[in-house]
Amino acid sequence: MLDRANNHCKVTLDIYLTKLHNNKTNNRNLCILLKIITGHNNLNSHLHRLNMALDPLCDYCDLQNCGIDPVFCPDETAMHILEEIPAFSLQRIYHFQDHNIKL
Repeated sequence: MLDRANNHCKVTLDIYLTKLHNNKTNNRNLCILLKIITGHNNLNSHLHRLNMALDPLCDYCDLQNCGIDPVFCPDETAMHILEEIPAFSLQRIYHFQDHNIKL
């Protein structure tokens, strides 16, 4: 099952890279996209795995929900930031023409 999931990720990544290369996307944007896709970025979820953050929880949700039990605070991942944080709904509308997106 894991091999199948990894294979899907590799195929998806190959498709994205091919499209980006064909669209002459600059290296900075390509680097940002790769960090989002792979999860190797400066967000708490990844930093916690490297022992560089105290916990993997989302700082944005923690600030909005001060005093709420951390069990209800999701991990800070790229997908969480792009899809779920209410504070970023205006940015989602601006960039994706919708405040609810699923990538």
